[in-house]
Amino acid sequence: MRILHVGKYYPPARGGMESYLRDLAVAQRRRGDEVFVLAHVEGFGCAGRSEVVDGGVRLRRVRTFGQLLYAPVAPGFGFEMWRAIREFRPDVLHLHMPDTSAFWALWPCRVPMVVHWHSDVLAAASDRLLRPAYALYRHFEAALLRRADAVIATSAAYAEASRPLAPVMDKVHVVPLGLDEGRMRRVDAETVVAVRERYGVGEGQCLVAAVGRFAHYKGFHVLVEAATGLRDCVVVIVGDGPDRDGVARRVAELGLTGRVLLPGALPDADLHALFAACDVFCLPSLLRTEAFGVVLLEAMQYGRPLVCSDIPGSGVGFVNADGQTGLGVVPGDAAALRGALQRLVDDAALRERMGEAGRRRFAQMFRIDASAGGVANVYASVVRGAGARR
Repeated sequence: MRILHVGKYYPPARGGMESYLRDLAVAQRRRGDEVFVLAHVEGFGCAGRSEVVDGGVRLRRVRTFGQLLYAPVAPGFGFEMWRAIREFRPDVLHLHMPDTSAFWALWPCRVPMVVHWHSDVLAAASDRLLRPAYALYRHFEAALLRRADAVIATSAAYAEASRPLAPVMDKVHVVPLGLDEGRMRRVDAETVVAVRERYGVGEGQCLVAAVGRFAHYKGFHVLVEAATGLRDCVVVIVGDGPDRDGVARRVAELGLTGRVLLPGALPDADLHALFAACDVFCLPSLLRTEAFGVVLLEAMQYGRPLVCSDIPGSGVGFVNADGQTGLGVVPGDAAALRGALQRLVDDAALRERMGEAGRRRFAQMFRIDASAGGVANVYASVVRGAGARR
């Protein structure tokens, strides 16, 4: 099958959507599919030309001119989409949402269309620009969902709670995201010791790790508040973003310097080493903007127990089976988060049991080949439907 993916960005750009798009494209190539990815890129670089990456994936990046309300500004994207359809002649057009550039697919197009619904567009009450902008965006969003031959949601919980998906639930298919463990580096014991020494984790202490973009919905400020009463552990929060300076100031105000560390963004090798070296992985997100938590799959693959916010209407609670692979807490409740973390810090046997359960759950449910197989079934149904209509 010939598959044209339209994504917001593609690695080395960081993010759960980006990682999944690459892993899915590579898995589809292994299945024998021809795969073309159209995505944005900042600046000139390799914009406008095709390259072959990741074992045969054909990639074309479209130059952006900054962002407007978190959306890439790429006036040439419509032309590049039309060009890719004309040259590549895909059997399926696979759009990864949210992404304003995907709306170019509303032009007359006879290619069967699958919309992959990674997340609703959710604006915080304090975001006075995004909220009115969504009033316009939602009309294009609704038109795209009506036009789609099928919609893929990443969990049943998210699909059922999504207002935009409610009118099209008859064509929603649930396919959980997956991870290609082949790209996760093996980490030896010597490296684990070095990582723990680097972050000042002493004898008898635990290392609690969190990873993500420093945005308000990620809840890292709640994790910092929770750390005030934590005993016998060091907290490391990896990433960058607009809220990082504010979180750093709060760390200093609470006298947590040396106990809560913010090393910034890390290269993949160092990030994988941190997953292997930590004792507990924490995802303290606050909103359904955290739709699934691909980073949880990375931690589970390394056998780490999880502490996560139990976000209503999110897939996070589906990934982390509360009481089995980790613990769930009320979003935004620093005391509850502190209690869950302390429980795991104090109980090595529980950490081991939950970490192993997470590794098994990952292997059973979240490998990329399983996700690619589910997506292939959706493709087959829309291609059959398109053929029947001709």
